[in-house]
Amino acid sequence: MGIVRTLKNLTHLFEAVVARLYFGFPGKKLIVIGVTGTDGKTTTTNLIHHILTTSGFKTAVLSTLSSAHTTTPGAWKLQKFLAQSLKNNCTHVVLEVSSHAIDQNRVWGIPFVVGVLTNIADNEHLDYHKTFENYKNTKLKWLNTCKNKVDLTDSTNLKNLKRFKFETKLIGEFNKLNVLGAVGVGRILDIDDEVIRRAVASFEPPAGRLEVVVKKPFTVIVDFAHTPQAFERVLPVVKKLGKKLIHVFGCTGDRDKGKRPIMGEIASKFDDIIILTTEDTYLEDPERIVDGVESGIRNHELGKGYFRVPNRREAIGKALQVAQKGDVVMITGVGHQKSLNIGGKEIPWSDQRVVIEEMENVARSSGVKE
Repeated sequence: MGIVRTLKNLTHLFEAVVARLYFGFPGKKLIVIGVTGTDGKTTTTNLIHHILTTSGFKTAVLSTLSSAHTTTPGAWKLQKFLAQSLKNNCTHVVLEVSSHAIDQNRVWGIPFVVGVLTNIADNEHLDYHKTFENYKNTKLKWLNTCKNKVDLTDSTNLKNLKRFKFETKLIGEFNKLNVLGAVGVGRILDIDDEVIRRAVASFEPPAGRLEVVVKKPFTVIVDFAHTPQAFERVLPVVKKLGKKLIHVFGCTGDRDKGKRPIMGEIASKFDDIIILTTEDTYLEDPERIVDGVESGIRNHELGKGYFRVPNRREAIGKALQVAQKGDVVMITGVGHQKSLNIGGKEIPWSDQRVVIEEMENVARSSGVKE
């Protein structure tokens, strides 16, 4: 660990200590549940919140849906959130916990009654953690500090949970694992199985998680998938929903450059048409980002099987133009976000809104497709 990162982490630790003192150790008066993992954190976090509220507990939740680009806020904001939750008479709080937040001591001093680990991918956040072992150990170290654990990477734990029968509106095997993580928390907290089943059955997917924006004449889905593991899980599920799968995606600038060709290669296996674009570019050249993804694409011809459209709005418009009745257009990487960081500046953005606007443009220019 470099000296700059060490000093930064010590600063976060100091902030966490001061914040706990200032806000009066609010975590000690709450039942705090944390969820970490490469993918599935947001769905699992919000499902746990839904189970708890269905059970009658006043519960607060803080997840990626609460922030544009940060999964877990700084220590001061976290302690303030816990204090406000207590003031609002909440008894339970569910927090989405990132590996960055763990390493940087942002969640230091929070007494997690239950910790959930959804999964660990071997190619995520290596720009920060440098090695998979560091990344994995960061998450496991935090999990071991929790009073109770739901570890979905543990085969014994998972086998026991799989005996639980349920129905859900969430699609895909990966979401069944997210459900089991939430079920495990419910059982640890002694919530009745039938209440858990009722909550799971009524839970709606969070914003930007396999969210269907358009149903006819073709389906348009917005999803937050932004890792190789997420692509492997979600693309085969979506491919079954229509005739052709048209996929709009890119990668974030200034980080995790090694996963770009991997994502391109995975997309090649499932997508009929790939439209390469960008997400948050930050300060990196959009063309370089697209180059990295393109280097992994296999068996798709430029101009036919895939297109390079760095401008995200134009990329979404292109996908809607080539889509035919019965196809599925999948737009990944941004999901719930309401802004994009382009060239270091935040601009208002919504994949969902852009889809609706571009659908209107397509209808005006060529007539509604039947």
